[in-house]
Amino acid sequence: MSIRIIQLLLVLLAFTGDLYFGQAQFINIVDENGKQIIRTDAVLERGTTYLPVEVLSLVFDANLTQKYIPLTKKLTLTLGKKQIHFRINATSIQIEPGGESTVLSHPPLLIKRKPFLPIEFFTQLVPQIYIFDVSYNTTLRRMQVIEKISGSTKNEADQFTAIIDFGHGGKDTGCHQNGILEKDLVLRLAERIQMEASDRTIKILLTRDSDTTLYAKDRIRFSNRRTEAKLFISVHCNMSFSPKKKGLEVYVNNSKSDLLKIGLEPNEIGNANDQPSLFKPLTQDQFLDSSRQLATVLKHQFEDVFGQKVSVFELPLNMIRNIYMPAVLVEIGYFSNPLDLKKLKENQFLSQAAVALLQAIERYHEIFITQNNLSSIGEEVQ
Repeated sequence: MSIRIIQLLLVLLAFTGDLYFGQAQFINIVDENGKQIIRTDAVLERGTTYLPVEVLSLVFDANLTQKYIPLTKKLTLTLGKKQIHFRINATSIQIEPGGESTVLSHPPLLIKRKPFLPIEFFTQLVPQIYIFDVSYNTTLRRMQVIEKISGSTKNEADQFTAIIDFGHGGKDTGCHQNGILEKDLVLRLAERIQMEASDRTIKILLTRDSDTTLYAKDRIRFSNRRTEAKLFISVHCNMSFSPKKKGLEVYVNNSKSDLLKIGLEPNEIGNANDQPSLFKPLTQDQFLDSSRQLATVLKHQFEDVFGQKVSVFELPLNMIRNIYMPAVLVEIGYFSNPLDLKKLKENQFLSQAAVALLQAIERYHEIFITQNNLSSIGEEVQ
């Protein structure tokens, strides 16, 4: 009886041709600096490596959609502005719009009832759709993704570049009060940043300038691939259970900070390395000193513009812990405080905040140049 069942199962598998049991493995997907983006399952089948379709959404496009029709074995992926039509076990591909056709060396497969794509799809077709170069090292089982940055003029290359991240967006509204959404208010600030920055020598890159849903990984990937960028500022509005909490605040990521000491100025905290570690040390920690310096510059600039005390806090921050440059998070006011909320709605306040942010970046630029010049002199002396 058991032998008969096994025979029937083998016949069924041979007939459907939809399930393959290749050699399971994994690969690491890294950025241009060799930093790991994700580690994903992979399957070695028919002499090549296959990756699940989900890798496309995790690494290249969070808005990717896929549709699979079992009856016809037709798989359709929407990537960017392209629709790519496959058939499982067939090597030909149709790309719309335009009706372009191409052929892969290996066909898409169903593996454990999930669509998998051959590695060549990622290395050959993805660069044609997105602004990425993709390579795969079989020996290391490593796929590297490098963003293709368009060429810039010499003047643009010489500009001091900063990234400003405006929180939330799209489906993520952030905090809200009296019908006002955080995602909308910080976007109004972004508009003023763009207007003010046009007349300055610094270059500002925005993670978003529209009501777009951006996940943390999208903001991190965008920022870390801008190798010309020298600092990162994430802008938000705050919320508290107490309506008395108010004012601007600046936050520095410190994975070793003692949460009981939050609220003290950085120079009052002492040596954070002497404290027991509450969180696993993260890459942003190597920029801790320069992030503190950026926070201090922002603090003084905000205090000069608004004439009120600005607090600087240190604690572990998920939003900026994987940013590989000096980085801070700025809360420009409390929705839960009536006076703050009234100011946040005013165009004058947002214009002043935009000017203060840009002036702080310019001041940090001056410090950056001075420190680099001193380092160069020191190297020549040695």
